[in-house]
Amino acid sequence: MSPRTRRRRPARRRSRNSGSDFTTWILGTAIVLIVGGYIAVRVSTPAPVDLDQETLCPTDPALIPRVHAILLERNRRVIADTGEFAPMDPNTVSEIRRLLTEELAALPRYTKVVLHEVSYDRRTLFDPVATLCRPDDGSNDNVITGNPEMVRRRFDERFLGPLTKIIGERSGWSPDHRYSLWQSLDGVARLVFGDPALAHAGRSLSVVSDFVVPQNFGLSSWQGFHPGAERREAPPAPNYRTPSFGGAEVTMLYVRIHYREIPDIQGNEHLGWWDRYFTDRDAMIAEVHHVGADW
Repeated sequence: MSPRTRRRRPARRRSRNSGSDFTTWILGTAIVLIVGGYIAVRVSTPAPVDLDQETLCPTDPALIPRVHAILLERNRRVIADTGEFAPMDPNTVSEIRRLLTEELAALPRYTKVVLHEVSYDRRTLFDPVATLCRPDDGSNDNVITGNPEMVRRRFDERFLGPLTKIIGERSGWSPDHRYSLWQSLDGVARLVFGDPALAHAGRSLSVVSDFVVPQNFGLSSWQGFHPGAERREAPPAPNYRTPSFGGAEVTMLYVRIHYREIPDIQGNEHLGWWDRYFTDRDAMIAEVHHVGADW
């Protein structure tokens, strides 16, 4: 009898398609996640705002969240001992430029910035030196939905750079300027903050000045000052000539100055006078920066 022949069971063949199917599934899932994420980012990204290309302001004023005014006083100041014109110390100018630049960079997007000099006497037009709206600085953009580097470059070249340059050029005393700080403040309140199209917007004001005006302490002129002059307890009550600042937050850049005959009146009492001045006109002093030597 011949030995029984064993039959071997055929080995199971592993499907050649199983590995490729798994790889395809992984790739498909990744593509779906990437496309879904891209769509989600695009949907959550706000639509572009139509801007005026000269001022960078939204053509729809309702999109402007804040109006920020900068007022630079350049009225003539003199050397205490000689009475000759005294240009502002370059270090003080640099400090003013630094503080205002930091302030501009921190403003909300689309804030309307209006820069004025003290150059208003009710007989001249109170025209701004510059008007620009703060554009996007690229800090909230990403490479998927935009170009953050290009946006930042535009922010520096079109907004921060030009305003910083103007501030550097126009900070400091000028021998040709002799205007009323009070009247220029009224001009800001009436013509900048009083714009009906921006009634919804917040308001803020930065003033660069020594804040010394003769009327602060009952003086009628720069000449004839005497230390015993009667001082006013408060500024005049608001009227149609002293309009409201509409709840503005005020930053004072208080420039140190020395006078030939006037004693030091830039102390707390003087600052208190200006606190009453702004409070009576619906404004609030939020910050005070002392700049210049000897503070």
